[in-house]
Amino acid sequence: MLGVIDASSNTLIEKIPQSSGSHSVAADAQRNLIFVPQVAPASVVGAGGDTTSVGAGICASNSGCVAVFQHDPSTH
Repeated sequence: MLGVIDASSNTLIEKIPQSSGSHSVAADAQRNLIFVPQVAPASVVGAGGDTTSVGAGICASNSGCVAVFQHDPSTH
C-alpha cells in the first residue's frame, strides 16, 4: 500500500494498493507527482515478481512500469 498523509495534520488521507515488492517511492514536490515502480508478475519474471494482479492492473500490461500519481490538493 502507498499511504497518503496530510502533512499539515499528520492524518492518513488514503491508501493506494501497489504490486507486491513495490518499493523506492519517490516524490517531486514541485510538480506534485509521486513515482512508484510496479513489479512485473512472478509468472513472467519468476521469484521476486508480483504475486498479486495489482501491478498488471496499474501498468495495463505484464511488463512492470513506474506508476505516476498526482494528488489533487483541492479534494483535501
